[in-house]
Amino acid sequence: MTVKPAASSRPSWIPFARWLARILAVLAVGMVLAFLLGEGVDAARLTPVEWLSMAAFAALCAGLLLGWKREVAGGALSLVALAVFYAVELAVNGHPLRGWVWPLLGVPGALYLLCAWGGRVRHRDAAV
Repeated sequence: MTVKPAASSRPSWIPFARWLARILAVLAVGMVLAFLLGEGVDAARLTPVEWLSMAAFAALCAGLLLGWKREVAGGALSLVALAVFYAVELAVNGHPLRGWVWPLLGVPGALYLLCAWGGRVRHRDAAV
């Protein structure tokens, strides 16, 4: 007689990926806050496009922090916000953002979604 694994079992890589996502999220939010505090944002001088970019960054940070408890919602929010930021920059400047740092802001959100998917796939397989 074969015993099926418990439905709560999950792939061994999920805890590592989850904590990596959390650490990277804290670093990313810290970097954004350091930039905002270091540069000093004068809200009265922001253009509507800059307000939209700031809102996208706020949503990105909110998604990264939300991912600690709600991986799907946090991951999706952060990736959509990053896509909006990219779209605004493309529309305004005529070219996408350059540099290696910008895509790194999406890594924690992608890891949150990967962890949520990995847990669900394993849970579904165990129920069969």
